[in-house]
Amino acid sequence: MLLSLRAEQVHFPRPSDGRTLTHFDWTPIRYRNVISVLKNPFYAGAYAYGKSGKQTAIVD
Repeated sequence: MLLSLRAEQVHFPRPSDGRTLTHFDWTPIRYRNVISVLKNPFYAGAYAYGKSGKQTAIVD
């Protein structure tokens, strides 16, 4: 995956102003960027709307 993203010249944002995170520099993708995206549950779809719902059953 890393090699294909590098071949496509994909760049990732990198904070350039320290902790305020208001300015970013776009740098070539690195291995750690790919791993952080793959391991992040948000990108994996774990935070889907309505994932945990309640079901009601009527019992006589």
